[in-house]
Amino acid sequence: MRGTALQRFETIYPLPVQASAAHAPSEPARAAERLPAGPYALRHPQAVARQAAQAHLTRGWVWGHVGLSLLAIFIGVTLIFAAPDQHVLGAACLSLAIAGIASTLLALGALTAGHVAGAAGWLLLYDFVATSVGMLVLGPQFAIFFLLPGAVLLTALLTNRWTGTFGLAGAFALYALGVALTQTETIHPLATPSATQSVWLNLGFILLGTGLLAYAAHWLLAQLHTALTNEAALTFRLQALERRARTKRLSLDADAMALQAQIAQAMSNHRPQSIVTGEELAPLAQMINAANARIPSLLHDRDERLKLERAVRDLIQALEAAWAGFTLTWPAPSHTIVDRLLPLLRPHSTQTTSTIETTH
Repeated sequence: MRGTALQRFETIYPLPVQASAAHAPSEPARAAERLPAGPYALRHPQAVARQAAQAHLTRGWVWGHVGLSLLAIFIGVTLIFAAPDQHVLGAACLSLAIAGIASTLLALGALTAGHVAGAAGWLLLYDFVATSVGMLVLGPQFAIFFLLPGAVLLTALLTNRWTGTFGLAGAFALYALGVALTQTETIHPLATPSATQSVWLNLGFILLGTGLLAYAAHWLLAQLHTALTNEAALTFRLQALERRARTKRLSLDADAMALQAQIAQAMSNHRPQSIVTGEELAPLAQMINAANARIPSLLHDRDERLKLERAVRDLIQALEAAWAGFTLTWPAPSHTIVDRLLPLLRPHSTQTTSTIETTH
């Protein structure tokens, strides 16, 4: 049996077609989408475990944003009160903190309703807003842009691959737009930190972005390892089922041939033997053994009945010939009960001539 493991599984265990999809012949594409394409269309325990893992990842990401928002509040309040010359940076931190809390509340609401993709979308939107505000305040720093790839990858893991593609394209477009506007002096950074402060800010942003990428890669590799393990287990199970089905088919074929041979032997008026088969053909084998035990006696009774009918027919023909005036010729012994009737019908030697004349 060729094909992939899933195709072989669907060939061995076909699923029934849903009646609702069968009534829409004019929309074959939508009907095909509604049909179950295999065991993965059911609520398999592996699918439930993956959904739980996604919900756990989203919940951890939400609380991570809450922690960063609280940290932004602390930094903003500190900059406003401790460094009056950095009040712009403090106000930006406070605004980002407020936006982060709002987005996390929306994400928690979506997650509570069971919409993991919606929660991830709100968090990614906040990350884009935070990156845009960071570039507006500090300029198009690459360290700020480095926060987006990890966030986009996490969102793609929770939604679909198109989110990752368009998210990365949007992140690059945002960074390129920031660089272009800064080079043309259309916008100017609102804050000008010192060289030491720039180094520490870049180091912190790169550390945070690297952490996001590492966490997303770890979760992705874990899911990939789980998928490969499940595929190996499914392949082993399919191979075991194929071997089991092949062995059962051979056993059924052998039992069927044995039963067929015994039926042919019984019909040939030979003494058949009792056949013991597997549990699948056991009821049929029991009935066939009982029928084979009766077939020889039935065939013997049929032969005896035919011999008796032949003897009676010969006797009737002989008597009809005698009554018609022909010479009476008694039939040969037939080894049936008719042979006992012939001596009673034969006249004695002294009465043979008178009996015949009287008869005529």
